[in-house]
Amino acid sequence: MRRIVLMLTTALFAFAATGAFADSKEPAIGGYCPVAYVAMGKAVKGDPKVSVDHEGKHYLFVSADAKKMFEADPSKYEVAYDGYCATAMAMGRKLESDPTLFSQSNETTYLFSSADAKKMFDGDPSATIEKADLQWAALNPALGGYCPVAYVAMGTAVKGDPKVSVDHEGKHYLFVNADAKKMFEADPSKYEVAYDGYCATAMAMGKKLESDPTLFAVANGTSYLFSSADAKKAFEGDAAGTIKKADQQWAKLH
Repeated sequence: MRRIVLMLTTALFAFAATGAFADSKEPAIGGYCPVAYVAMGKAVKGDPKVSVDHEGKHYLFVSADAKKMFEADPSKYEVAYDGYCATAMAMGRKLESDPTLFSQSNETTYLFSSADAKKMFDGDPSATIEKADLQWAALNPALGGYCPVAYVAMGTAVKGDPKVSVDHEGKHYLFVNADAKKMFEADPSKYEVAYDGYCATAMAMGKKLESDPTLFAVANGTSYLFSSADAKKAFEGDAAGTIKKADQQWAKLH
């Protein structure tokens, strides 16, 4: 048993040493502080010395207090549509925004590519948001568009068909066929991947790391995804131990 734990620990350290956990240091939102939009009602550049890495993004803040506010409730300050122009998103387009152009609606921050785009949004925020939400879901399917049922029922990673989809708990799932869709609808919990699809091995170390949806393992009927082949190998060296740690970390981070 001690040998297995030692092997897993060695694998995890080796995995971390590869730099697989390294997040891009290019600041999110062009370096503007996400808290300033909400708390100060204006666009303010953040201080590179006051930063947080959150879900693969590197945020800068105007002050330590702003950083604490973000850490206490990130969802309150994250901008919609990953910062893409909200008006363009309503038209099904991913268009880079000017982080100095923003609006608040229902306590959410929306960015825009131009003054005209902001004006259009401000004319009818609710209608624009409704359309943008639908387009965002279609452009960003869960699991990178891979079918969640295929992992369990077929033992393989297969791209889903955009024409065969289901919206479930804020996620837009695609399926290989109508039968797979029916199986999911009958029991979603059976096919949802663990940790919202974040790398299971990274989660065991308290990190939210995006996964490659083609790298997966099924343990006790649950699908787990991984960020790299090394992460998958580390998991398979002690699936039960990794899952136990990851479950504990997910409860803290989720």
